[in-house]
Amino acid sequence: MKNTLEVGSILIANNTCRMIITKEGTLTLGKSYEIISKTRYEIVIIDDQNDKHTFEIAELKKFFEV
Repeated sequence: MKNTLEVGSILIANNTCRMIITKEGTLTLGKSYEIISKTRYEIVIIDDQNDKHTFEIAELKKFFEV
């Protein structure tokens, strides 16, 4: 995985990321999302529901082109 992920980096969704309880998708395939926050293990974007959505960096390939 790229080590260049930082705040402001753009990720392109390759999965709709359906929520477990509601089954609603929070990402749009092919849409770009900007990283707004990053820790050593997680990144945060604003999803399609206008919510902050946290993803583990180790699992980003499941949801984004990286």
